[in-house]
Amino acid sequence: LNILSMQQSRNAMTRLTGDPKAPMWVGEVGWSAPKADTLHTAVQKCAGFSSYKMYHDYYKNFIAWDLTIPESNGEVQESSNGYAGPEIVFWFSMRDSANFGIKEYFGLIETCDDSACKLTPARVGVAPRTELRQPPALAEVAI
Repeated sequence: LNILSMQQSRNAMTRLTGDPKAPMWVGEVGWSAPKADTLHTAVQKCAGFSSYKMYHDYYKNFIAWDLTIPESNGEVQESSNGYAGPEIVFWFSMRDSANFGIKEYFGLIETCDDSACKLTPARVGVAPRTELRQPPALAEVAI
């Protein structure tokens, strides 16, 4: 998933529907760590490509994405000439899986028996958080 593919998808939907703001959903966004058995391109030789650090960075950027699609110059425009972002984007998989014996590591959790995220500080290469953020009190939440 990148800016160009989102722009191309929006352009194709506009041609199909005639509406540049037609609802768009994006499915199966994700990253694999470790390397998926299905990766057979030259990038498979790059250890960093399927690293937990890369997965962490990809997921962190996915979570931070406000679902806008910037123009090629990087600016986000809400005009009729701009790109309307998707309404919903789905992360590919909650857990790693094996389909017909082929292992895929796109999940945030490794197995159905696990309850913790596989992106641990040790795997990602970051210092663990020493403080827990408390949720805001109900009175502080705008309803």
